Amino acid sequence: MTNKVNQSLIDTALIERVQQTFASSYGHAPTHLVQAPGRVNLIGEHTDYNDGFVLPCAINYQTIVSAMDTVRSFKAVVAASVVDAELFPEIS
Repeated sequence: MTNKVNQSLIDTALIERVQQTFASSYGHAPTHLVQAPGRVNLIGEHTDYNDGFVLPCAINYQTIVSAMDTVRSFKAVVAASVVDAELFPEIS
């Protein structure tokens, strides 16, 4: 079975902005790029873990995360739509 990607659903401008934001923040390109679709629940909210019914549905918004391996003991989060970065200490 071949995985087919609907190219019309990929926001290439957003991908480029995320990669450019990462590169300008860290001085090089990311090693990982991950995308997840936005979603809404058409029926039910917080009922799926209470044996209720839910109908989640993907929508035409998405979250894209770029990352790299690091030896530092903190994680930095930089949003392409936000100016400031957030630093999070590593949790062991």
